[in-house]
Amino acid sequence: MLSADGRPILRALPRLATAEEVSFRSASMLRARGSVALVILALGFLLYAWRERRALAERLFAVAVALAITALIPWNSFSNTSRLFDPAYYFSKLGGPLTANAGALCISSALILMAVYAVIRAHPMLRWPRAYAAAGAILTLGIGIPFASNIVRGIGQPPWGSTPGLWLSWEIPLFLFLFAVSLGAYWMLRMAFGKPGVITFRTALVTASIAALVALGGLWSTTYRQRMQLAEQDVAALGHVDDYALQLTRRFVDTLSKSPQPQSRADLLKAYAASDLAAAEYPTTLAAWDQTGNQMAEFAVAPAEPDSNAVTAAVKEAIAARQTVTRSTLGPTGVQILAAVAHPSGGATSVLVLPRSRLLTQILTLLFWRWRRLRVAILRMPSP
Repeated sequence: MLSADGRPILRALPRLATAEEVSFRSASMLRARGSVALVILALGFLLYAWRERRALAERLFAVAVALAITALIPWNSFSNTSRLFDPAYYFSKLGGPLTANAGALCISSALILMAVYAVIRAHPMLRWPRAYAAAGAILTLGIGIPFASNIVRGIGQPPWGSTPGLWLSWEIPLFLFLFAVSLGAYWMLRMAFGKPGVITFRTALVTASIAALVALGGLWSTTYRQRMQLAEQDVAALGHVDDYALQLTRRFVDTLSKSPQPQSRADLLKAYAASDLAAAEYPTTLAAWDQTGNQMAEFAVAPAEPDSNAVTAAVKEAIAARQTVTRSTLGPTGVQILAAVAHPSGGATSVLVLPRSRLLTQILTLLFWRWRRLRVAILRMPSP
């Protein structure tokens, strides 16, 4: 208990964890430690198998073991630590646990590239029969390109857009997979044309550049389509009332009706700060009105430029009927919620709640008001 001048101001009580919570935390900690141990063992096994360049069987076996370990580790349990393992930002059921999140996909793509590298470096002067090499190249491209297309479809772009970290978590696995496919296909195409399967550094660099450009284009087109879908949802939401905002407004209006009428801008600020609308970060404009319908004070969280006639009409209706009036109005940022609360003193308080603006809504608002100002300027121009 914390007190000041004999009056208690803070009371804190410890809440002991339940047996289920303790068991869950212990299991999570044990799972995390086991996953780290498996990763360390897999890395050590890969390093041990990668000692001899011509030991192709050992290298491929090590890659297969690492892929199995990647599939067994529950990477989603690390989603609270990093977005890299969060299936909300990337998930594809095509590869099962190997594509369950961006982190697992990145590890799987890197292991596939290692397997391709091991095959190419095992016997540099190897020559397959031309028919077998051509069939292998066609099979590699026929499987790899559709698989890469399905990898891109697993991207889950959040409503606020993609950050550089999220973009890299999608771009790097896709690039590694495309690089492995293109490198393996080029290696077999060389043998299909009767040339030795030798990959120089310059050839690998050109192939990597092409894979990077293809990955960048595929990722950009996918995120662009998802941004357009989010924009369409924003536009569709402009013509509908936000049910959650309406519920919070009714709760706030009910509190105002049972409280003394705010008389100043500071009183309006105090009322808004204590409301759920402020906690939910809804832009709101409050105004205090006297018995005759004249405005005494106003507080606006964001510049709304409301329809003054609609607000005045709602206030006068609330004062005349001595009850709360709630309606929806169409504003530049979408459907707004307008409420007028009548007080026993004879005055009223108006509440105008704006929808929470996303980027598209802000752009539309800016264009709307610029067009309106241009229209007013044209109307005010002297006639010839």
